[in-house]
Order: sequence, then C-alpha cells, then structure tokens
Amino acid sequence: MALERWRRCVRDLPVRVRHRGVTAKEKVAMRATLRAGMELFRKGVALARIPTHFVSRRARPVVYKRLGLGLIAYVVLQARFDAAELPTGLATSRLDRTIDVSICESFVRRYSKDPQQIPPCTGLQSFSEEQCMVLFRFKKPDLPILMECLRIPDVVRTSSGHRFSGEEVLLASLFRLAYPNRLLDIQFLFGRELSQWSRAFAWFVDHCWTTFSHLLLDGVQMWQPMFPACAEAIRRRLCMNGLPVPPDTNTTFFSIFAFIDCTIRAISRPAGGPAGRGGAGSRRHNPLIQRSFYQGWKKLHGLKWQAVVLPNGMIADCWGPVSARHNDLYTMRMSDIHARVVACQARRPRLYRMYGDGIYPVLPGLTRRHRHDDLTREEAAENMQMSKVRESVEWTFAKLITLWKYLAWRYALQLLSQPIGKIFGTAALLTNAHTCFYGSQVSDYFSMDTPDPRAYFDMRQQRDNNE
Repeated sequence: MALERWRRCVRDLPVRVRHRGVTAKEKVAMRATLRAGMELFRKGVALARIPTHFVSRRARPVVYKRLGLGLIAYVVLQARFDAAELPTGLATSRLDRTIDVSICESFVRRYSKDPQQIPPCTGLQSFSEEQCMVLFRFKKPDLPILMECLRIPDVVRTSSGHRFSGEEVLLASLFRLAYPNRLLDIQFLFGRELSQWSRAFAWFVDHCWTTFSHLLLDGVQMWQPMFPACAEAIRRRLCMNGLPVPPDTNTTFFSIFAFIDCTIRAISRPAGGPAGRGGAGSRRHNPLIQRSFYQGWKKLHGLKWQAVVLPNGMIADCWGPVSARHNDLYTMRMSDIHARVVACQARRPRLYRMYGDGIYPVLPGLTRRHRHDDLTREEAAENMQMSKVRESVEWTFAKLITLWKYLAWRYALQLLSQPIGKIFGTAALLTNAHTCFYGSQVSDYFSMDTPDPRAYFDMRQQRDNNE
C-alpha cells in the first residue's frame, strides 16, 4: 500500500507543479529524482515511515525536490550505501551534494515516524568543513574562536525561559543571517519549535549589539593609533597606481587614513496594513510613515547607514539607521563623525583626515576631490586616482551583503516588528570578524594586515589598560 501511494505521488507530480513556474527540465529532474528514490526504497527500506500526506499538502517544487533527496539520504543511511556510488543525476539542487544530504536528513528526521533513526544536528560536529563555510560563512575550526570572541555563554536562556547551548544559538543565528532562511528551515536543521528559534535569534542580535556596539559607534577613537599606518598604506597604493605621492617628512605628510560613505538597504513597506487586529475595517496607520521612509531617487522604502572603512578592510565606524530620504551630508552631521575624528587626535601633532565623495565638505578632519572649474593636470590626476582607491569602501558594503544575504531581502526587514538597526550592526560586527580571520579584497588591495579577532573584540579593554 505504501509503495502504491508513493507511485501515485510520482505520477501526479507534473500535474501539481504545472502552473507554478517550473520549467520542463526541472520537471524531468524532479521526476527522475523521485523515481530513483522509489527504486532505492524497493531494496528493503520501510517506505511507510514517510507520511505521503506531506507531499500532497505542500505542493511546491522545492519541497518535492528536497523530499526526493531526503528519501535518497534516508536510504544511504539505512542501507549503508556509499553516497559517492549514487548516480550523478540524483543531486538536482544547485547546492553541493553534501549540503543537500544534510538538509534532506532534517526533512526525514522531521517527518518520519521514527525520528531516532537519523541523529539530530545538535552541534558543530554534525557539519563538515564545506557545509560550515556555505551555511555559516566561517571555517569549522574558527567557529569556536568566534564564539569565544563574541562572549557567548555555554548555556543561553532566552526571555521565554528556553535553554540553548551557546554553540546552537551561534550556528542557528549565522545560518539565518547567511541567507533569508525561514524559521522553518532552522527547525528542519536543528529541531525544536519555531518560536524558540525566533527568540534565540533575537537574543543573539541583542547580545552582540549590547556587548560590542562600542566597536562601531566609538571605533574611530580605538583605531586612532593605526592612523599613520593606514595613511601610509593608502600612499603606497597611490604610488603603485601611478600618482607620485612623496613620503612623510617633518613638514609635509599624507593625511588620508580612511574612506567615508553611506549605504541604503531596502526595507518592507512600513505601515502597510491595519494598525490593529480588527480586520479590513480596523484603523490604518498614518500614511506619513510610508512617505517618511520612501526615496524617490531609488524608488524604494529604505534605511541608510554611514560607515568609515580603513585600508585593512575593517569598518571603523558604522552609524545609523536614518531614513533613506536624507542625503549623506545629513547623516554626516547627525553622526558627528567629524568632531569625533578631530577630538580623538587632539593630543597628536598631526591631524589625519577621512576622504569622501563630492557631497562632503572640506573640513579639518574630512576632505574630498577637487571641484573648482580650473583644474590643473595634477589635480585632475589626483581626482582620478583617489576615486579609484575610494571605491574600496563600496567593496566593504558589497562584502557585508554578500556574506549576510538576510539584509538583501527587504521583506524580512520589517520596520515595525524587527530590530533592523541591531541586525545590521550585528552583521557589520560579523563582517569585521570575517575580515580578521580571512582578510578581504580591501586589505589585499592595500597590502595591509588585519588584526587578530581576539584583539579586535578586546580593543576597549586594551585601550583602557594603555591609558
């Protein structure tokens, strides 16, 4: 009976996915995967352990594909087949086959009648080296060091009273930030109930921001001893690009140590539904809420952050968010970044400056490209070369979004129900940690070493000890 039910599911599969945007090639691949799984089950695996109502209730192609791969993973585990001996056509997902098997194991563990047959993914030992890099963005040996640097306790208790291991919270939170995963995906991989993972992720974000926000809000003061080395790295790069910048002397010196710019992240349209729970006739939000976050230039609702990036690839200062309606000059004035840069160098004989694009003014601690009409040949060459090195700040923004795709999915960033500012700040801290471990495009471009991760997260304590 179980085999007949499974045959019906395979036979009805093309009809269920016909109008769901699936190509003919994908249909053939899914049918081949499911049929291969059925053939393997004929070799002695109890098919009745997989409830077929799950297939009929979830009529989405990705679920069919993962369920088919889950059957194969179940057969590999139960019949002790070697995964390398499986036909190459069985792994139809775009992800690596080893990652597919781990995801499918969670499907079978969740929806099988005997979940003890497959060990749960309870910790770091459940994942391979390749899976850790793809799912968590860090290498497997570096994850315990990251947990130590973030000062995550061995046992975490959320606001609801649920207990987690610190390793469990770290892995689930990195997995959620690395891609716009649903809480259901975390549940498939780690077990537990959905609301528990929501509170665990909220605890992780709040812990990181509460403990280490000073590294982003007051980081310029902590990086002040590195200003001469950063300026020298930028000067060397300009010389390599063809702009002759003389070395520092007693009277003259190259003063640019960092680059400043802003980035905009699209968010879900705020206040789009009813203000209460009364249904269609309930009171609506004020329409000015939507207008206050809408930017006509990019035609989106969004938030803006300002960052100061050093030539070693580290984000020295990250301030925000503000509405995307404001320009970069407003953000610079509200963050008071210029006054903080000048104040941290009050006792120094030389005043180093940041470099921004054309909207920023020329101030003692901030400069920009030459903008007057009668540019000399030297000034035009300087503008061109400085524009090339200033682009490195955009590389840092690109790395932040590439690592943590959760920030690129605007529907997950809901202004009235998510701590978007803390989430972005946590992602910036994790990006700095990733740069400490593996470097970045910016640090390679300027040939500058990155700090040790433990030294970075302990910068305030080291500064207090030196004082």
